[in-house]
Formats: sequence, structure tokens, C-alpha cells
Amino acid sequence: MTKEAAAITFLGCLLVWSASTRPHTIAECWEPGTSCSLAPEQLHTGVWGSGPNDVWVVGTSTVTSTGTFAHWDGATWTRGPTEDAPALWGVWGAKPDDFWAVGDRGTVLHRARGAWTVSRSGATTDTALLGVWGSGTDDVWAVGVGGIITHWNGAAWSTTPPDVTAGTLVGVWGSGASDVWAVGKSGVVLRWNGASWKASTSGVRTPLFDVWGNGPRDVWAVGGGGTILHWDGNKWSSSPQSHTDADLLGVWGSGPRDVWAVGARGAILHWDGETWTGVPSGTVETLNEIWGTRAGDVWVTGRASTILHWDGTRWSGSPS
Repeated sequence: MTKEAAAITFLGCLLVWSASTRPHTIAECWEPGTSCSLAPEQLHTGVWGSGPNDVWVVGTSTVTSTGTFAHWDGATWTRGPTEDAPALWGVWGAKPDDFWAVGDRGTVLHRARGAWTVSRSGATTDTALLGVWGSGTDDVWAVGVGGIITHWNGAAWSTTPPDVTAGTLVGVWGSGASDVWAVGKSGVVLRWNGASWKASTSGVRTPLFDVWGNGPRDVWAVGGGGTILHWDGNKWSSSPQSHTDADLLGVWGSGPRDVWAVGARGAILHWDGETWTGVPSGTVETLNEIWGTRAGDVWVTGRASTILHWDGTRWSGSPS
């Protein structure tokens, strides 16, 4: 399962938006363009960190179907214990030892004081949570299958239904506590104004997989078939690119002239403030998520144990 396939298994039901049958390349024997014969073991779907020497990746073991954690300390990756965790889809934190991971069965895991604990999310066990973001330790949002939106206020999680039927929501991001965006199936875009969730017209019907911005007047959303949308503070509009028709699954940037989008078939695009250009990734694997600390320190996670790093000059593999 990947974000690209958007195949979320819950209570024996399989929701499929699209499918991929691309060949595998795994990071453990990485050289750009190399195809490895070993079976892929990890599906990396979320990445977040507090700095260049503290990066967390979450995902799923394709062998055991349990959730996985991996931590980068600036030199090596260390895999964490995952015996009881279901498949994990997203991770976000407020500070080095206060962050959240979300996944199947309505799972929310919280890391604090060096340990992971299960937190009651308010979502039912037949609901997968796919995205998480917050403005601080007492303001965290998670979204997922069926249009579920749940909120952490510093003490407990509670569901906050939108005013419209949203369908599955995949990505969430905000510029602050009173300005939060959620995107998902059929081009749905919702916005939290501090009091309620309202629908925003995206102008597309393709699925949207991720959202990120530099501020309330500079927001990007990416989705199916190479879709890229931009919010200028008044409306959403298409941002044309001719480099790929692959699904774009993740978006992140360090500023208004440095934005990245990643997706299926190893697609990586870069926005310089004027145009989108294609950047070689060295892999054909599906790339699910992107996050960084600055322009010269960016991480991408994907299928078949793929973890890529941008050092300001080129993308290279990081054995996980």
C-alpha cells in the first residue's frame, strides 16, 4: 500500500483510488538507477524532524504489516520497536520529544520523554488516519478515511466534523491555529478558520494528496496526474508543469522560491519562484512524502525502503 495507491485496508474493506505496478529499487543497496534483487521490506510514508540530526520516518513493514519507525541521528538510521503498531501514514511534532504518528485503526501514537504511547484519537477502529499537523503542543490535527478530522487540545483528542461531506482526507497543514487546510479525494479542500471547517473550491476533481505553504497567502496542494494547485490568499489556481503526469504525493518548501513536489515513478519537481522543473531522483520508486530543515537539507521517503536526501546539490540514497 502507498499513498499513491491510496489503498487503505480496514475491517476487510479495500479502498483503492489508483494502483501502481512499478519495479522495485531499495535503499539498502542503493546506487542511483540500481535495481536490487532483494524483496522490499519497508514502505516509508511519513517524515518529520526537529533538525538535521533528528529525523523520524514512519511506515509499514511489507513482511509483517506492522508499523515501523526509523530515526536519523546525523550519522546512521536506527530502526525502532514496532511489535504492536499498525500501519503508520504520517508523523509531525512540535519539538524534539513531543511528536505524533498516525495510522490504521484510528491509531495515534505519541512520543514524549523518550517513549511511544498510544493516545485515544476519537476515531473508530475502522478508520485510517493519513495525515497529521499542528501549530503547537496543544493544537494538533489528524485527518483520514471517511472525512474524519480529529483535534488534540493538549489534554485530549476530539472529532470535529466539517460542515460538508469531505470523503477521504489525506493531507493537512496550516499557517497557524486559525488557518488550517485539509485536502483529499475528488479535489476536496477544507479550511479551518479557528471556529469551523469550510469547503474551498479547488477547481479540480482529481484526488489531492498533500498540502503545504509559506503562509496564509502562499499555499500549495498536489495530487493525481501531476496536479499542482496554488492558493494566493483569494483563490486556488492551477500551476502548470509539463515534466510528469505521475501522481504527486508530497509537497514541502523552505520558502516562496524553494518548493519541492514528489510522487510516483520517482518524480521530483522543484519550484524556483517562477517555474517548475524536473530534478533526477535516481529511482523509479514511488516517493510518498517530503520534509526538510532548510534549502540544503531535505528528506524524501518512499516505497521499497527508499529514503533520499538533498544536500543542496543533488539527491542521493540514505540506507535505512
